[in-house]
Amino acid sequence: MNKFKFIKQLLDNEKFNTSQKERFLSLVSKELETTNKLEVGLINDVKEIKETLGLDKKTMTEDVVNSVTQKLDIEKIELDIKKCDNINKTTNDIKIDYNSIHQINEDKMSSVKKNEELKYLSPQGLRAFLIDYNQDPILKYTCHQIDDIDVVNQLIQEEEMKVYEINKHQERISLAFVSLLKKHKINKKIYSLINTYLNGNGTWSSDNISINWKSTQLQEWGDVNKKMVPHPGLNLSNSYKSRGFQFDYFKSNITGKKVKTFSQLVIHFKNLFHIRADNSLKDLIEYRNLKKWNDKVEFQIDNDSFWTNIELFTDVDKLLQAYDNIITMILDLVNEFNLPKPQIKISFIEEGDYVELSIHHRNTVFKKTMNNLINRIGESHTALIKKLVNGLCDLHIKADFDNNQYAHINLWDGEERKQTPIAKFEGVQHILLFKQ
Repeated sequence: MNKFKFIKQLLDNEKFNTSQKERFLSLVSKELETTNKLEVGLINDVKEIKETLGLDKKTMTEDVVNSVTQKLDIEKIELDIKKCDNINKTTNDIKIDYNSIHQINEDKMSSVKKNEELKYLSPQGLRAFLIDYNQDPILKYTCHQIDDIDVVNQLIQEEEMKVYEINKHQERISLAFVSLLKKHKINKKIYSLINTYLNGNGTWSSDNISINWKSTQLQEWGDVNKKMVPHPGLNLSNSYKSRGFQFDYFKSNITGKKVKTFSQLVIHFKNLFHIRADNSLKDLIEYRNLKKWNDKVEFQIDNDSFWTNIELFTDVDKLLQAYDNIITMILDLVNEFNLPKPQIKISFIEEGDYVELSIHHRNTVFKKTMNNLINRIGESHTALIKKLVNGLCDLHIKADFDNNQYAHINLWDGEERKQTPIAKFEGVQHILLFKQ
């Protein structure tokens, strides 16, 4: 008899009271800790025991499930990473499993202690990954156009091709992505977006883009247009007498620009992770305000306090969503307390090692005391941190707390939350900090 069916049979025995069952499960848990080889059906068996007994999540059964789950995850990861190391480069269907690249399944980690406080994720991990991606000799040409025939010839030589072939280039891209993932731990949503852009199977970004490096249309174009890269720069395009691969255009909700060639698509992808002069946050926010907020808010955005030449590697889409979230919070407050139309100054500057995006609601005061904010930050700010800010940037607040109390509070930066008194201050300022 399968030993786990035997365990279930014992626990089904009505003569076992709850206390005896928990002591028995404790012994089972200790036995599992020393088990070297686990059956594939183990998880299902333990879950079946749990469901049959209807035991509370706080009983020893939950410990058994978590212990076994983590063991299986680690064994699967080791196996799949070995597979990644031995991928046949002639295969045109390279599969990349996020959970196999990293050390443990994030979803199961979060279920171990569901009531545990949110763990701080440093934004530096994302920044380091994006910089390495942008500098990788293969991956950088998925976010830059190829405008030099020498680059094409190098790809041909390294892949032992007679002429450039897009299928072999795609395989090299997938392998480079696997290699980079082994060096960095990144957010699963970022992984999913980039993996879909590189390897297909769905849509990517908040624009729900279906075109990717493995699109059938691109494959068919590549079969007809051998020797030609799909995303040439201006010089190479003139040499080819072609603009590369083209498709039915889409208009980005993020930038407002039309994208209809693969050359434009790789730049659009780059813009999702790299703020710079030709993809300035000022332009992105002003477009956002025009679409959503200008009739509800009196904005102040000037060149002196909003620098357009700052370079920042981050999740631009998520940053803009965080911006929307804070504006929404301000408008909800205005409606709740019947306040005047909000006057909001937006600034974006670099100070020392930090880049600072400020959203300063000037004609208001904070509606909680300082101690209240420190001890209970509230549902709105908790959701902002959990869904958008954590792993993206640090979050601080400077505010007039009324009654002649003014303070700076580190709302989310990995340190113990505390108040620092400041000089007289006008309004409430949300500060999103990015370390360079």
